[in-house]
Order: sequence, then structure tokens, then C-alpha cells
Amino acid sequence: MTYITYTCDETGKWITTGVCEAECGKKRTSATPLIVGGTEAEKYEFPWVAAIYTEGSKLCAGSIISPYHVLTGTTSSSP
Repeated sequence: MTYITYTCDETGKWITTGVCEAECGKKRTSATPLIVGGTEAEKYEFPWVAAIYTEGSKLCAGSIISPYHVLTGTTSSSP
């Protein structure tokens, strides 16, 4: 397993220390589910979803499962 730790401040900027308080598993009440042929999600609509980037390009997505951990599929890791 690979654990990568990132933290952010109250403005949403990534920093090397501190912990963000997340509302894990709580969906915005105004959110609508995405389906094939659906619409693009709004920013912050699904706060437990994280995009993983490498060298400026999106690699994959994951679910925030704690203030310190993002759960991804095996295709998200690289040697």
C-alpha cells in the first residue's frame, strides 16, 4: 500500500502542515447524481472525491477516507 499525505488550510490551499476538517460522506443537498450522459459535477459538489495528479496531468481519482488518507484503485499507483 502507498500512503500519500497532503493537508490544506481553511482557504483550500495545499500546505505541508495542518489538517482540514472534512465532512466525510456528507453530500451537498443540492447535488444531483451523475449518470452516463449526465452533466459535469460542480466544484465542491462531492467533497469526498480527490483528483490525483502527476507532473501536471490527472492520473486518477480517489475517495477521501480520513483527513490523512485517499483510497484509490490499483491503477492509480505507479512503481
